[in-house]
Amino acid sequence: MGVVRPLRAGVATLATAGLAISGSQFFAPQAQASKTAVMARVSARTAVNIRSQAGVHGKILGVLERGQQLNQTGTPVNGWVPVAYRGHTAYVDHHYLSSVAWRPSTSNPSASSSPVGFAQATTYVNVRAGHSMQTTKVGMLSPGEKVGLTGRTSQGFSEVVYNGVHRWVASRYLSTTTVKPTPKPAPKPAQTTTVYTTANLNLRNGASMSASVATSVTRGTALTTTGRTTGIWTQVNYHGHNLWASSKYLTTTAKPTPTPTPTPRPRPTPKPTQTTTVYTTANLNLRNGASMSASVATSVTRGTALTTTGRTTGIWTQVNYHGHNLWASSKYLTTTAKPTPTPTPRPRPTPSPSVSPSSARAAIVNYAKAQVGKAYIWGGEGPIGFDCSGLVLKAYQQAGIYLPHYSGSQIARGHRISLDEIQPGDLFAKPGGGHVAIYVGNGQIVEAANPRAGVHLTSIYSSLYPLRINSNILD
Repeated sequence: MGVVRPLRAGVATLATAGLAISGSQFFAPQAQASKTAVMARVSARTAVNIRSQAGVHGKILGVLERGQQLNQTGTPVNGWVPVAYRGHTAYVDHHYLSSVAWRPSTSNPSASSSPVGFAQATTYVNVRAGHSMQTTKVGMLSPGEKVGLTGRTSQGFSEVVYNGVHRWVASRYLSTTTVKPTPKPAPKPAQTTTVYTTANLNLRNGASMSASVATSVTRGTALTTTGRTTGIWTQVNYHGHNLWASSKYLTTTAKPTPTPTPTPRPRPTPKPTQTTTVYTTANLNLRNGASMSASVATSVTRGTALTTTGRTTGIWTQVNYHGHNLWASSKYLTTTAKPTPTPTPRPRPTPSPSVSPSSARAAIVNYAKAQVGKAYIWGGEGPIGFDCSGLVLKAYQQAGIYLPHYSGSQIARGHRISLDEIQPGDLFAKPGGGHVAIYVGNGQIVEAANPRAGVHLTSIYSSLYPLRINSNILD
């Protein structure tokens, strides 16, 4: 394969392939920078998403951790507070913020004298421009939030120093003290706990059903909590990654065990189940139930050794495969002898760093194209099927580059590049780390898409961005 042309010429090729190319199709648009003066310094009461627009449909730009502060740059929009974030205007739900200014301060004088004491709110309470329920609401105090007192009271209200300005709060919702409160003690380290899933469960990149799914785990999987929760979500650590799980599918009492099959009386106590090693006589699907309508968990090749659990029903035998109890058709199993497996080609030797980039990229592309038409199998690494990261893993092995079998970890091994820099053998990835595909040139990618589409060749689509794995073999 010859030297690849820079993709500035390749962009024209993409256009002829029917793909409209613009920066916004591959990179999320940035919010416009705010020129509004700072109204207040707001603080997060718990971890909360920072969004590009005022609403839950705005893109998540980051997370404001508990206690972190940002400058409020304008009045709230439908309950969403505009803040300055990385040089741009972003939005945060006011329910999760303290010291929100609801009206711009105009005629109110700034506080010039030191407070004579301090008070803290005993509940959520409005901050008003005057000493009356009919005056304008300019902010809200959270339970435990402290403000300075000027010593003035009127009509059941106390004058306070709020965001550097004299404001009024109903006295009955303040607990006063004549000395400055001592700083809060440093929080204790979060207590981690081992929990277990009560069902097959998606682990997500954010605390929301709209957050992308990083991976899925089976019922009974042990996870470690980080101590962080928000709403109905609990943050857990899975293989070194902090992800979010729905709290209602977690238990801390004990790892759930399968419901035992009741033994009819007066049968004698059965002997312990005898396990047997069996071998497949053909390429075989292993299913989640003893039925042709049960979903396929994975597939194995002819000659694979499996261990029976002792359970059978009709034409099905339960077997254990990598710690999972699945069902196989009994007629494709034998206990007499291990059939001679089809010879496996010897692995290619690991190329040295002196391997030319063009030959390494050609090996990746040629392998990817050769898999087109094969099945999509979750967790698959071939030869009969793949998932998206399994296809990338095997293709890159052909060039002597070894990657983990997880799309998020593969993306972490690389860096974004521009369309002008893309070359065959580079990757395209989906924001959030949920999908990867291999660029094979001429504006096309090979990807293990889903069970319906399988492994196929398709044009680049706009939700992907270009990525290059960090390796001197590809430089």
